[in-house]
Amino acid sequence: MQILTGHLLQRAQKKTLNIFCLFSVALFIASCEDEEAKKGPQLEEKSFTELKGWTSDSQEKTLPAFKKTCAIYQRRDPKKTIGIGGTISDWIPICNKLKEIDTTDVAQVRIFFEEHFKAYQLKEGKENKALFTGYYEPEINGSFEQTSQFNVPVYKKPSDLVIAEDLGIFNPALKGRRVAGRVKDGRLIPHDSHAQILRGSLNNQNLELLWTDNRIDHFFAQVQGSTKVRMTDGSIIRIGYAGVNGHPYVSIGKVLVQKGAFPLKQASMQSIRTWFEKNPDQIESVLGENPSFVFFRMLEKSEEDGPQGSMGVALVPRRTIAVDPKYTPLGVPVWIDFDHPTQDKRSQRLVVAHDTGGAIKGVLRADMFWGSGKKATDYAGKMKSSGTMYVLLPAHIKPSF
Repeated sequence: MQILTGHLLQRAQKKTLNIFCLFSVALFIASCEDEEAKKGPQLEEKSFTELKGWTSDSQEKTLPAFKKTCAIYQRRDPKKTIGIGGTISDWIPICNKLKEIDTTDVAQVRIFFEEHFKAYQLKEGKENKALFTGYYEPEINGSFEQTSQFNVPVYKKPSDLVIAEDLGIFNPALKGRRVAGRVKDGRLIPHDSHAQILRGSLNNQNLELLWTDNRIDHFFAQVQGSTKVRMTDGSIIRIGYAGVNGHPYVSIGKVLVQKGAFPLKQASMQSIRTWFEKNPDQIESVLGENPSFVFFRMLEKSEEDGPQGSMGVALVPRRTIAVDPKYTPLGVPVWIDFDHPTQDKRSQRLVVAHDTGGAIKGVLRADMFWGSGKKATDYAGKMKSSGTMYVLLPAHIKPSF
């Protein structure tokens, strides 16, 4: 038996202390990592019986949107990953099964989703309340010729605009993020800002797609990302999103709130339009505070059944949403439960993620496409609702962020 005395005892105590310190540090790091994980995006599996309103919804109304997902997926590489949705190959059998059911039968359609999917609530740490806003397809007046009335240019995408759609190919941590700009001296820099464009930086470059007669209408068309255009001969054409200049999006509503135009709780498309109409001399200076600028393109005849979403398919009113693709993959069904924008009630429905938006950032964020017309404009303008989101993913996969 060895008896530790003097410096031997001190060395043993020091060694024990070092081991204890290392163990404590390891526990601390692990604890910090656990805490960080709890703060990040999370998925919590739910049964369909836990989805309030599930048995009351007409899920067959969502099938036109989901069929468009299947059409896109079936043209892609089966090995391609789609974030928490697994790979394309996980979806193809489900899309094939869709061909075997009566898509007009409410019960069959509901059973189809229950048998082939599992529902997962989206969460951000302990937070599970999502923010829902709305958008719509506006209509503006247009002319292919500049006149004293039609003097607001609607620009097409500049030839030097470079868009990297998914930075994940450069860095996995940036998956789902994109950047746009132009190359100068071998470096990618932002394109002209909104304020610079308003001052004429794109003049005399033959970039005018057409001309419109109202700067406010043009602004809302940019916010929505697409619009119908009523031409001077009475015909209707559609133009859609072609790209963005690469500058960060700043909410004009927030800009006006900060200027004291109206309280935050009154901020809406209607209040913004009213303020602009009362202050026409300040329209351009206020719009310039949002450096982001949207470019448009003509939509083909085949695309004219509705405005195009970021996934490249026509949006289905009330059954498609815009999301942040970093967290919610484009193409997946999503069950949403939210406060109705104009009625004192909750609303639930199955939708499909087919679009993105400059202001739609984060796990718990979605933008409902309401369609076109007066009611759609009203709903979209007033929608700033709280609710919950549940992604529907193939039942056989084990999804995680």
